[in-house]
Amino acid sequence: MKSRSIPLSVHVRKALEAYLKIRPDEDEEDLFLGQRGPLSEWEIHAIVKKYAYQAR
Repeated sequence: MKSRSIPLSVHVRKALEAYLKIRPDEDEEDLFLGQRGPLSEWEIHAIVKKYAYQAR
């Protein structure tokens, strides 16, 4: 899978650090986990699209 680096604001970095402290599987390399394991790129896209639509 292709790896990408993106700049993150201080607010986002703090939110990610808090998430990583409470997420269930600390040994997993993938950042976002679902009930059955890591979320795919498509699943993440669908979630972001859903909340972006709701925020309009």
